[in-house]
Amino acid sequence: STVTITNSTNSGDVSATSESIDAYAGGMVGYAYSTVTITNCTNSGTLTVGNISNTNDGNNGRLYMAGLVSTFNAGTISHCENLSSAKFTTAANNFAYGFMIGGLIGYISPTTSLVDQVITLADCENKADLDIKTNAFSTIYLGGILGQLWANKADLAVNFVRVKNSGNITLGGTCTAGSYVVGGITSYVLAEMHYNDCHNTGNVTAKVQKHAYMGGCIGTIDIDASLVVDGCTNKG
Repeated sequence: STVTITNSTNSGDVSATSESIDAYAGGMVGYAYSTVTITNCTNSGTLTVGNISNTNDGNNGRLYMAGLVSTFNAGTISHCENLSSAKFTTAANNFAYGFMIGGLIGYISPTTSLVDQVITLADCENKADLDIKTNAFSTIYLGGILGQLWANKADLAVNFVRVKNSGNITLGGTCTAGSYVVGGITSYVLAEMHYNDCHNTGNVTAKVQKHAYMGGCIGTIDIDASLVVDGCTNKG
């Protein structure tokens, strides 16, 4: 199925706690499973997630969180912006599998039913600060635009065109286990990815105990990624 969202605004705050295996928090869309086109949309509502706890059966889950869409699998996003901040705080031993947090998109991965997908993000901006504090034994993926891109190169190509982050990105925590990956535009790339005329002007700061991987534009590029960067800058 195909879903189209145009000329829409969210100004309401999004606040979440969860004891489920996975939690999805998005300013416009929580989980976009089908092919989705989002055009000329704005989020001005604050996202706040806290007091996340493990499931009763002891399983640990993941958090997907973003100003527009927490998880995006297929489609196009254009002329959209996030204006409001995202805040996340949790205690130790929670969500041990990972956090995928972005100013616009938390996580991109293709649906298993589709092949040779192309996802495009064009003429979009995150203007909001991202303030993430966690003491969890976990891996944190935090990006000004996108938290994590995870896919086989044969299944998915992602294009970022004229995309900008101007929000400050701050990650803090006292845990000595896990990894922290922070990027001004994208935290982690595993797929075919093209950046054209993309810019970061926000400050990128990580105050953690160890295992911090940081970049003004990209935090980490996986060894199996295919990447093209053209006309991009970092002035944070």
